[in-house]
Amino acid sequence: MGDHLEIRATLNSQQVRLISITQPVTDDPYGKFMELIHAGMAELDNSVRGQRSKLGMEHATERGRWCHQAPVGYVNCGRNAVPSLRPDPERADVVTDAFTRVASGEAPLTVYAELVERRFGTRRGGIIGRQSFYSLLRNPVYRGQLVTELGVGDGDWEPLVEPDTWERVQAVVSQTRLRRASAETTRPKSGKRAYRRVREGFELRGWLRCADCDRKLTGCVTKGLSYIYCVKGHVRARADKLNERFPAWLDSVRPNDIFLRHLVRAIRRELDGQKDALTRRRAGQRSDVRRVEQKLDRLNAALADGTMDPDAYRETYPKLKTELQVLEHHGVEDRLEELDVDAMLMFARHLLSQPGRLWADAAPEAKIGLQRALFPHGLVVDRALDFTTDTSDHGSMTYLLFGQGKEGMASPTGFEPGAMSRQEIR
Repeated sequence: MGDHLEIRATLNSQQVRLISITQPVTDDPYGKFMELIHAGMAELDNSVRGQRSKLGMEHATERGRWCHQAPVGYVNCGRNAVPSLRPDPERADVVTDAFTRVASGEAPLTVYAELVERRFGTRRGGIIGRQSFYSLLRNPVYRGQLVTELGVGDGDWEPLVEPDTWERVQAVVSQTRLRRASAETTRPKSGKRAYRRVREGFELRGWLRCADCDRKLTGCVTKGLSYIYCVKGHVRARADKLNERFPAWLDSVRPNDIFLRHLVRAIRRELDGQKDALTRRRAGQRSDVRRVEQKLDRLNAALADGTMDPDAYRETYPKLKTELQVLEHHGVEDRLEELDVDAMLMFARHLLSQPGRLWADAAPEAKIGLQRALFPHGLVVDRALDFTTDTSDHGSMTYLLFGQGKEGMASPTGFEPGAMSRQEIR
């Protein structure tokens, strides 16, 4: 009756009037009262039917009858037929063979991959998924046992798997679940499950964003295939297809050699200016260090010849010592090695000259690091699986390196990328 009242309130909010052909329902107090009576009677009838159905299924379960849709490998025999299930002539042998192979030591995923290649699936034509395959291996119905919410007992059908084979399969599946749990997931104190973030084939997940809704793309594995998609359904693509297109796009927008040479010269000029300023600053720091050291020498000499009070010495000495340590620490932080600069520029030029190949050959963790280094704000992908840069990258080093008027790079209104690049490298 609560559902009826909610529907009635929704209709009233939309100025829709409820009219019944077989039952008199009016807007006056008597009509509203009769409406509640009719709704209550309907709810009572549905509750009684549901209770009777549940009792009937419980009695059938006590007799070992299967009261649900037949699992893969079986077919339903009929309402009052005995037994309630019979082996499916097309799929029963495949299920039995899968249990036998897993029990003999073959990896469950290997068996599942072969089933997918054979297009093995349900009676409705769908290919069985990996989680459904593991559920099949754990289902006691195949050893002739009935384990449901309605009851537990021996079934009246012919088992497809021997009890010892089924027990060996459970041991294998349990070990597989423990390894996957320890390698991929943890459960923190908050109770929320933390999934492994770095997974091979899904490096672009969470870094690409949808061009329509600006949401980060997520990933999943469906029927043995990996997908990266938008939760709103705007973008959906095979992960391997995106992983092939991305390095090709990187190579298409990479900086050319002339630009890289100009960029290296500009960086060297900037570093030379910083080194000159650093040299002057370090000379001033050395002068300050000598000044504080001379103060400490005079302080120690005054204490030794008795011209300084010990209490004043204990108060002044820690202050001068702390000042000296601070100056020496700043001197260490300001050191710059010429060899490190050369190595950095060489590595940067090597990276920017072939970003696509380096990304394709890198490990999953290195791929994610390279993506974030080149494009900190990520990339945008549209329905046609074309990549573009984020508009927030304008004026950044990413836009300077890659935004040289090339297709696939977002450009703000009234801004010509090529001119910007030439201006920056002068």
